[in-house]
Amino acid sequence: MSSTADTATWVDRFGSETTLPTLSKITEDAQAATATAESLTGSILAPTKAEFLARHKGKYPGSGFVHMGKHNSGGAYPPVNQGIWPVPFSENSFRIGRGTNNSTGVSSTDQAFVMVNGVLINLYGIRRTDPDFNPMAVLLPPAPDGLDKRDGSGRYDTLADAIAAGGTSLSQSVINRQDLVLLEVWHEKVSHKDVVYPRGLVQYYLGQWEGLGLSTTYVDQGYSAMFEGDTSTTGKSRRWSTSSPAEQAKFIQDPLNNIYSDNGELIQVRARARVIRGLEGSWSAGVNGVSPVGSELYNLNTGAGYVALPQGALTEPADLQTASNDRYMSSGAGAAFIDEDTKSVGAFSMRTANAA
Repeated sequence: MSSTADTATWVDRFGSETTLPTLSKITEDAQAATATAESLTGSILAPTKAEFLARHKGKYPGSGFVHMGKHNSGGAYPPVNQGIWPVPFSENSFRIGRGTNNSTGVSSTDQAFVMVNGVLINLYGIRRTDPDFNPMAVLLPPAPDGLDKRDGSGRYDTLADAIAAGGTSLSQSVINRQDLVLLEVWHEKVSHKDVVYPRGLVQYYLGQWEGLGLSTTYVDQGYSAMFEGDTSTTGKSRRWSTSSPAEQAKFIQDPLNNIYSDNGELIQVRARARVIRGLEGSWSAGVNGVSPVGSELYNLNTGAGYVALPQGALTEPADLQTASNDRYMSSGAGAAFIDEDTKSVGAFSMRTANAA
């Protein structure tokens, strides 16, 4: 046998030679591989947009709840539906999902998961600091007080003014209001606000994520509001530019944070629970010449062409506004209005073109 620092040559009794790495070389190579792997931590690239959208391709027939989450099994908390339950001592709110104890339901997960146009959203930590128990809370606007005008044009100054306009029955006031609760999802450049949100949830309430501190001070409060006039919901985010490469990689590598790269920009898919006040009566379809399958989100009895406007990256919420091109359309509205794709079935999207 002969050897160098890196190899040893073994000669058998027939004179055949075999060259093998020495133990010191094997140890050196293993240490080098470990160092290389460690050096990559914090510099792992985000998936491309195509890679990101391929994660769940073909797994689901359209947008909607994948898992509804559990609900509270206590007799004082009768569920509205699977995963949805009220809290008697917490007015104008309800919960989605339930974990750890006193939970029941057919869902295979404690928290709700929603598929929206090919992106999986985990509803965990929305307006709750105890998400292991209560993953998500939805805050509703105050009940009608008789001062909101039925046609959506504003409010009466006093109840006497409302009675003068509509009699003691308040026929010109909003009395029986139906609110629309939705999950608004959009793709936003991380550089726009220089922040990232755990799970992309702009109403995330915990003070930290995976040991990394979060703050409410980086983005205007209205970005987190659930409805116009909601000044109490304030989500927590992390400043991206001051996070270390390792911390940034930690966010990117968690698929639930929904971050990808597109043309050199990091994009995060973000979600917001929204509540849009209706006017008098129920929500309607089939107005303004659009079929029920592709109806715009108009309110039933307005007669004034009010629509629900997207908020997306804007920091000020708005409930209903008069007719605008910046409105939501269903996936059945046709390619003249939104980008058609089977994964968008079940979702309303912001229109991308005017009608011909």
